Order: sequence, then C-alpha cells, then structure tokens
Amino acid sequence: MDTSPPDRRPRQRLSEEQRRKQIMEAAVQEVVERGYEGASLTRIAKRAGVAKGLVWHYFTDKDDLMESTAKQTMQAIQAQIVD
Repeated sequence: MDTSPPDRRPRQRLSEEQRRKQIMEAAVQEVVERGYEGASLTRIAKRAGVAKGLVWHYFTDKDDLMESTAKQTMQAIQAQIVD
C-alpha cells in the first residue's frame, strides 16, 4: 500500500533564481484561473510545490510577487520581440 502523500514531488535543490521563477510561474497560473483578487499565496505555494513560508522568503507580499511576475513576463515578451 502506497502511504506517500498525494501531489508531492521529489525535492530539488534549486538556485534562488530558479525557485523565484517556479513561484512566479505558479502565480501566473493562479491569476489565470482565479483573477488577481482571487489569487492566494497559499494556493500559489501549493502549485509551486513549496512551503508558503518560502514564498514569503522571496517576496514581501502578494503585491511584490505580482509586480515581480509582471516585470519578468514583460522582459520575456520583449526578448521574444527582439529575437
């Protein structure tokens, strides 16, 4: 009988940049599904497969996470336009 918790991915040691990107990608998915107001840091953390405290480690609050995500998204779009 499998007693492992559901939806648990093996832990990976990621760089700070990789971890921030992982959290921001989860934030985008959350906003797409629930909108900005409905987005929750708890659900974002769960989507990213990290503890909620880790989200707070990298971002001061929801607004900081969303602002960082928007900036990163715009940079990616600009890079695609230049290419």
